[in-house]
Parts: sequence; structure tokens; C-alpha cells
Amino acid sequence: MELTKHKDSDFSKKSGEPSVIRVRIFKRAMNEEFVPEHYEDFQLESLGELAEQIEKYVQLAIGANLCENIE
Repeated sequence: MELTKHKDSDFSKKSGEPSVIRVRIFKRAMNEEFVPEHYEDFQLESLGELAEQIEKYVQLAIGANLCENIE
């Protein structure tokens, strides 16, 4: 999984808008290389809500509950 923060270079917009967070999910190919499989952009002001939405997205993308897979 990769998270990237994208800032808008359009300076005509008000500065209070949150940055875009892109979440990319990769799968491991037979040759051990990572292949991009899914991505989604999020733009939420609340960090708690952002984390919650990213967690839900990752769980749907991998088809598993993250909390159940932690050992």
C-alpha cells in the first residue's frame, strides 16, 4: 500500500481546502514485483474521518478485515 499527499497547484483556490491523499494498493506478481491494482483519492478535513475511510477502502480492496489479520 502506498499513500501520497497531493497539493493543488491552483493558487486561486482558498488555502483552507484539505490536500488530496491518494491510496494505491499493489499486489505481488509471480516474479515478486509489485503491480498496481487499485487506487482511490480522498479529500477530507477530519483526520479521524480520513483514516476511517482509508481503512474501509483498503479492507474492500483486499477483501479482508485489517484488524483480524494483525498478529
